[in-house]
Amino acid sequence: MLLPLVTVDGARDFNYDAQLPDWERFWSLSARVRTLCHDDNGRSDSPDSPRDLKGRIAPGVIPYLLLHQPWTGGRQFLLPNLESLEWTVHWGQSLLQLPYLTSPKLRELGISIGAASLSSDPAIRCLKLLASLPGLKLRRLRLITVYKTPDQDLELAPAVKSLVQSQPNLSTLEFGRLFSQGEIIQSLHDHRGLVFLELLLPFPSYAPVQSSMQLLAERCPLIETLKLYCPETIPQPMTCDVIRPLFQCSRLRELQICYGGDFQVNSDSVRNMGQAWRDLETLNLCAGANNSRWDGAPFTLLLDFAREFSPKLRRLALNFTCPQELPMADVVPASFSQLEILGVGKSRIDPTDGGKALAEFLTSVCSEETRIAYILRDFWRADAFQTTGWQTAPETKSWVTVWGLMQSWRRILKVTRDRGQVAAGPMQW
Repeated sequence: MLLPLVTVDGARDFNYDAQLPDWERFWSLSARVRTLCHDDNGRSDSPDSPRDLKGRIAPGVIPYLLLHQPWTGGRQFLLPNLESLEWTVHWGQSLLQLPYLTSPKLRELGISIGAASLSSDPAIRCLKLLASLPGLKLRRLRLITVYKTPDQDLELAPAVKSLVQSQPNLSTLEFGRLFSQGEIIQSLHDHRGLVFLELLLPFPSYAPVQSSMQLLAERCPLIETLKLYCPETIPQPMTCDVIRPLFQCSRLRELQICYGGDFQVNSDSVRNMGQAWRDLETLNLCAGANNSRWDGAPFTLLLDFAREFSPKLRRLALNFTCPQELPMADVVPASFSQLEILGVGKSRIDPTDGGKALAEFLTSVCSEETRIAYILRDFWRADAFQTTGWQTAPETKSWVTVWGLMQSWRRILKVTRDRGQVAAGPMQW
């Protein structure tokens, strides 16, 4: 577009000995850029799509553009109309280049630090530069780090706090991999418009988690999606009291607590959640259940969830335990009309009847479209709503049987309905 590119010391640079640049065309085209994705780990000789820039940018490129900008373009910003910027770095110099591509039009910024060995210093300098820009008005901010230890994240947290404080217009914050000591929650002073928050809380006890939830509810009462990652496994189960402050957030549509321990729930807590969150669509209280000290919720608790949350609830994940008796299909008092996924975590079942009673109960209480999700890995970031890939694991044999029976029961019910008949009594397998 401007000058031919050459590779110098592994980075992309201009061939300054080529013909004179066409600055008028360059500035015209740069004003049309709305989205830019940069990955400095890509091959510098690989072709780019119109929105992607791969490979390292030589240190002299941006100073060269900035030098010529007032002389040839008479403008303030390199990319004056850029709205979305995704920046993936494995090289510290890339972080120092990022702020020069911002403008008052920028609304979405994602930074991924992809090198575990990278020092936190360039990231701190970058974040401080961004926080100092008076015209920056971000709506969405995402930061991902893969440092070797949490110590570098903790070094970064104060700078992240400064950037968040400088952006009161934020509606989305994604910090699901950033270790901090509560700085992110503390930075939310003027963020009543925040509706999406993904946050990691590495606290060794439940008290600071509850305090953080109280602060969040007071400062961001309009929150709609909240994903909490708690990497510490605390011996006692987490209870509804820890998240009770969130009952003030009546607009909550999605709550996911990804945790390596247990979350204990009962009929009273289900009723309280249902009264507080009338529009809830996704609820994950499944956790990882490592070293479980709680057997899990009885499957009959699904009836309480159906009474309180149907028809809005679409995804639900809990750890269950199989009781001695389940209600017959024809006397199930409540059911889900829109439930798409039922996550059972790592629930262990060993039904004496081969799973027939459980399959019949789940078919009756769930919707026709409900699928079963199972967590294979003991991991506090596990996906509780993964519906594929678990069926071949040895420990899921009983669940595979139950799922197969559910599908058979659904087919029989469909045939019965199509014939205009009403199924009554227990299913004859």
